[in-house]
Amino acid sequence: MLQQVGLPRSTPSHRPNHLSAAAKESHKVQKELYAQRKAAKPNAEVIEQAKRVWADARQLNISKEERKKYIRQLMDIVRGKVQEVVFKHDASRIIQTVGGVGSSNIWSNILTRIGCLVLSSSSTAAKPSAT
Repeated sequence: MLQQVGLPRSTPSHRPNHLSAAAKESHKVQKELYAQRKAAKPNAEVIEQAKRVWADARQLNISKEERKKYIRQLMDIVRGKVQEVVFKHDASRIIQTVGGVGSSNIWSNILTRIGCLVLSSSSTAAKPSAT
């Protein structure tokens, strides 16, 4: 560690606190391209809306009534699109939260919608062979 005696690590000589104008502009362009690519994906608006409600539903410091309200909103948002949401990595947490926090009626409703997909996707190729 090459540190001068008496200078803390967070001095401006070690960490510049501003970026050049070109770097800021480049970052802005990259951010816009990322947002465009994300919006072009199927069901992007549904997943984005569900994520906003999910952020509130997964809070631990809210009342049960408030959580039920958020779970109902989530189910209204993803109704008819459960299969698409389940197979998205970031959105699958939404369904997991609904299953963990929601009523057994809601969870069984979700399982019936994705159950046929799970059964049809099982393959004998993935099972170990007995030799």
